[in-house]
Amino acid sequence: MKRVLAVLGIQAFVFHSNFFKNEKKHVRLNEEDLQKIEDALEKQTSAEDAETLATLQANETATQEALSAAFELHGLKTVEGQTVAEAVEALSAKCTEYGESKNQHSFHKTDGKDKQEDEEEFKEGFFDAGAEHNQID
Repeated sequence: MKRVLAVLGIQAFVFHSNFFKNEKKHVRLNEEDLQKIEDALEKQTSAEDAETLATLQANETATQEALSAAFELHGLKTVEGQTVAEAVEALSAKCTEYGESKNQHSFHKTDGKDKQEDEEEFKEGFFDAGAEHNQID
């Protein structure tokens, strides 16, 4: 209530009550007091709206920059007027393409079990460093 008191320029409210004690106490305001409150709220809302708009614009710029960097990294081309949702959809399609790719030459499939099919190449569970094919000329 301190803020409302400050806006109205008064030190305290005068609370009123009706004859029935069950009703809550209330404050009576005239039109001038209501207008002061309305003006203060409008100023506060305008400042908050400007701050919110600036934050939203900063977030949009950061999102666009991140999407552009991701497109460049994956060799995709941005389209003029492309929405954020369309850009994310394009990146999602590229991720799906990567995930479904069968070109996994650098990944070794394993079932988690050690298999030593050719025991002659191993010496106590390790490759034989003395084997001819492991020698440096």
